[in-house]
Amino acid sequence: MNLRGQYILFQTFINELRLIWDLVFELEALQHSFFGRILKEWDYRQHRERALESGVGTTYSAEDEFKVKTQAFKAFLPTVKAQYNIIHRNYQECLKKFLLDLTSQKDHELRLLSSRIDYNEFYKRIDARLNESMKFSRCSDMFQQL
Repeated sequence: MNLRGQYILFQTFINELRLIWDLVFELEALQHSFFGRILKEWDYRQHRERALESGVGTTYSAEDEFKVKTQAFKAFLPTVKAQYNIIHRNYQECLKKFLLDLTSQKDHELRLLSSRIDYNEFYKRIDARLNESMKFSRCSDMFQQL
């Protein structure tokens, strides 16, 4: 492979890794948002429960506010789940594509990197092309040695 081809390959791998890291950071931001909202809701409910247990009680407006906040929280949960599913699906696809690109390389070290990244063979079980690429590369390595 010439120098220009190596540079293009390098750029492709860098872009794929950048996509993977961006998805990891998106997941981290979603996690912070989710836990922040959970803690805020827990604090609100603890405060409300203490008020009810102390005998002070609540007003009609406080009960209306509680119902509104409960509905908002119930609406929040499916949106977080949907965001998580999108990030999860995109991450799976990006990593699978990255692994496929690695296993299709002529460089033995890059093919081994794919198996190191997928050390528990999770993606090989999901996509048979990863398994076939490694089998093919091993066979071609054996024939080249002969």
